[in-house]
This record gives sequence, C-alpha cells and structure tokens, in this order.
Amino acid sequence: MSFYIAIISFLVSVSIALMLLSAARNVSKKNLTFFGLMHLMILFAFLASLVLSAGGKSPNYFFLTYICSGILLSGLFLRSDFFTPVKVYFGLFALCLPLFIFSPSMLVNFLLTMSYSDSFGPKFPLTGKYYLESQNVIKENDSKPLYKIMLKRGMYKQTIERDIEFAGRLDSVKVLEQNGNYSMRIRGYSSSTTFVTAEVDSADVEVSLRKQKYGDVEYKL
Repeated sequence: MSFYIAIISFLVSVSIALMLLSAARNVSKKNLTFFGLMHLMILFAFLASLVLSAGGKSPNYFFLTYICSGILLSGLFLRSDFFTPVKVYFGLFALCLPLFIFSPSMLVNFLLTMSYSDSFGPKFPLTGKYYLESQNVIKENDSKPLYKIMLKRGMYKQTIERDIEFAGRLDSVKVLEQNGNYSMRIRGYSSSTTFVTAEVDSADVEVSLRKQKYGDVEYKL
C-alpha cells in the first residue's frame, strides 16, 4: 500500500508542477512567500518525525510530503522573479523526475525510506542473477512480510515472482533445488529471540521462474 501511495503522490505532484509552470508569472511574491512558508513547516514536521521515530523502519510519510510539496512548488518558483537561492533550492526537487525515469522503484524507495537504493530491505542472493528481496517496506511489527524474486538484467531488474511468504522475517535463505529456468525450491530461515529461548524456524517455498503464458502446458512428474 505504501508503494502505491508514494508513486501516486509523486505523479500528482509532477503533473501539478508542470501545470503551474505557465501560471508562475501571475503569482505575486506575497503568495509565493506564503507557499514557501507552508513548505518550510512541512520540513520542520519531517525533522521532528526523525527525532520521534528513533530509527524506526516504518515509511516516513512526512518525508514523502516534504519531497512532493517541493516538487509541486518548483513549478511556481522556477519561472518566477523570486530570490535566486530559493529558486535553486526548489529546482533541486525537479531532479526527482530524471531519477524516476531511470528507476521508479529506487525513487519510491527513496521517498519512503530516505535511502536511494533498489531494494526495500536486505537482499538474499540465490543462484546466478536471481535474488530474493522484500516486496515492500518491512515494518517493525510485520511478522510475516512478503518477498519477491528478482532477475538482474544489466542495469535493470525484472520481477519474476511476487507475494512469496515464509515462516516470518527472513535471516537467510538456501536454494534446495532448481529446475533450469522453470522453477526453484527455496528454504527460508527466520529466528525469534526472547529472554528465555532463541528459536529458528524455516519454511520451504517453490516458485516459478518464468511467466505463465496463455496456452502453456505445465508438466509435472
């Protein structure tokens, strides 16, 4: 859900910013100052959230709001006669657009976690160019997150299988069996530690390594 909130918020902000580019000349400096102060209040709310969150792993929607508001207002400030340093500041938000074109998933990860990487969590190498990663931002209270299998293709990556669930949050994985480029059986290990005991649980999952097309026949022994 967080992924869709971030991507929709970003696209709406970019769309409004492009429309406001034509109206920038008609906005007074008084109104621009008011909009800038509103954006500054969002910045302070984001900084306060960093202090109160104490390093939590949940999505930071204040940061998402801060970036999207900066993108939205960049359309007003870039073509206005406002102070140059302020125009440069809001111009930096416009750089999110080429970042989105380069890798939408990396930008969404940045909007939610403040980390510009291609993964929402730890990666687990499988075999060859296949690897397992978190399907979305893992929350601290999420006992059974979903995972997905990715295939690295040069600078890009392809999602092979989604909505993979193990016994809990993974610590490590092991490939038990691979049937060429058709399927793979994976064992995922997760641990839970209390004041009394430390337990390790595991679950085996078989996943398909290719998209099923209409008319394909699947043979099983």
